[in-house]
Amino acid sequence: MYNYLKNQQGSVTAISLIAVTFFIIVLAGSMIYSQNEVNNTTKARDLSQAQFLAEAGIKRAINNFNLNEHGVWSWVDNITVPTNWQTATTYPAEQFHVKISLDSDTTNQAIVPSTPPANTTYLVTATGRCNGIQKTMSALVSVNLGGSNGNSPMFNYGIFSSGNITLFGKDTINADFGANGSWSDTTAKVNGGYTITSTSATNTTKWKQLDKTISWPFVDFSKAASTYNNPNRPILTKTDSAGNTIVVNNMTDMLAASKSTQTLEGRTIIIDGNLYIDDNAMKDLNSLQLKNVNIFVNGEFGINTTKQINVNSDCLIVAKDRIFLRGNNIGGAMYVGYSDIQIFDSNLNSGAFYAKNNITISNSNINQSLKTVTNNGFSAGSGTATGVNVSNWTIYS
Repeated sequence: MYNYLKNQQGSVTAISLIAVTFFIIVLAGSMIYSQNEVNNTTKARDLSQAQFLAEAGIKRAINNFNLNEHGVWSWVDNITVPTNWQTATTYPAEQFHVKISLDSDTTNQAIVPSTPPANTTYLVTATGRCNGIQKTMSALVSVNLGGSNGNSPMFNYGIFSSGNITLFGKDTINADFGANGSWSDTTAKVNGGYTITSTSATNTTKWKQLDKTISWPFVDFSKAASTYNNPNRPILTKTDSAGNTIVVNNMTDMLAASKSTQTLEGRTIIIDGNLYIDDNAMKDLNSLQLKNVNIFVNGEFGINTTKQINVNSDCLIVAKDRIFLRGNNIGGAMYVGYSDIQIFDSNLNSGAFYAKNNITISNSNINQSLKTVTNNGFSAGSGTATGVNVSNWTIYS
């Protein structure tokens, strides 16, 4: 009897051990499963948050494009900081960085957009990360602020100098002025507004200070002719003695092309060197009319003649060096000088004038025409942009 009870007691102990072991295994498995579920849930949450942060980065870029000239781009990836991580929330482990490149750039090189941004399509790529888990997405952002050739608050002004403006003599000017530098005038009569950035001015009646310096909105001169190309204004050419078609690239051939009609119309002329239209250059012409032409001068551009020259408001005249004007009815163009612009003893019934350096005006009558700016594909681009479109949102793993 004793041996039977002892055997029974041993069996109960063995069964108990087996049950406890089984319970421990089940409990351990359950704990491991629960921990995996927690890990998976946390990972899914972090992955979702990383995607949200990437999307927030793209939306911040879109908002900046919409802010136009008021946008600030110091937070995007750049040459100095190729991955410019930004803290997105109060939690330091939640960040994003945004890379902006031109959609047309196959090398996908990071750029910092200008302010206001150029009219083009940008590839915006953003990476969000949360607790070390990252998610990347991209979108195409097309910007069109109203000018096919670019936009800038500079084009709110009929006359703008990135340097200084000096008026002297008996000037009567109906124009809005702007300057990044100083302003000086003596007896000039100025109608319209004018704005400069210096802290003092000779004439303080309407003077006020710009809220910030306006950057030069034009491309490098070496790219101007190709960038501001107008397909409706083909390159001016001529036929040589051998019957070959060659590009006109000098003043003599340019004026010879207009000898029969006294007119140059609907053409693009690229001059290699200086272009001075004076009495000697005009000896075979009684007058000259420039209509709907683009002229790019890899040097100085000057008009100083007693002959009659008319320039209409669809002309674009761009010079690498100084622009000098003296005459009547020659102001209809949009004049862009990558150096100084000097206007002496002239009657300019219309036109717009933009100098990278200084502008000097003496004894001249000028009436601005901002129509010539829009006619040549430029826009003031002020305020909030409406021409920003977003497409092709792509989420990467």
